[in-house]
Amino acid sequence: MKEKVFLRSKADGCCSICVDGIGINNKNLEPCLEIIKSFTLGDTFFLGFFRSDGINLTKEERLKYSKEIPEYFRTYGKYLDIKIPNKRNKTIEGMLQAAMAPVNASTFHIIPKVFHYYLETILFCPKIPWEEFVAYHSKFMDNGALGYVTQGYTDFLFSYGDSGDFRIQFNPAVYDRLTMYNRICQIVYNYVAHKKEVR
Repeated sequence: MKEKVFLRSKADGCCSICVDGIGINNKNLEPCLEIIKSFTLGDTFFLGFFRSDGINLTKEERLKYSKEIPEYFRTYGKYLDIKIPNKRNKTIEGMLQAAMAPVNASTFHIIPKVFHYYLETILFCPKIPWEEFVAYHSKFMDNGALGYVTQGYTDFLFSYGDSGDFRIQFNPAVYDRLTMYNRICQIVYNYVAHKKEVR
């Protein structure tokens, strides 16, 4: 079994649960979507993307998603390509993007495509305005994902790397860490058991 669930407690007010290998040979990412649906409280998602990669996609899928993903967010929410200044006082484009979308069935349908297309994706229901999120995400290389929880921008954040690992970061003052861990293990291992049954 490639899928493993790890609980990591942080001293800075954030706990992290990592589901290793959940995206390997699983393009639909059913357990990730089930976890997101189970713990999403809100009607809007903010998403941050770091570098398109698509290592697990075909050439045709990469081309399709490069158009489909921005079009979806521009149509139903927001999509912004963030320009990053470099050491030579020039800007780099295409490395960071920010998006906003409603929490609904259409967004859940496109999430697996997003996860597979970008090298790293973060996703959460915000407690901050859009402009503040964009400013913070523009320094993603310095801030990382944990900062969204420790700074109080959200109590619950999901992140996915195209290596196939899925992470859930949350505020332990709001969510009990063992309850969270047990619930996520239940979702993941039920999926694994079902996958073995249908082979």
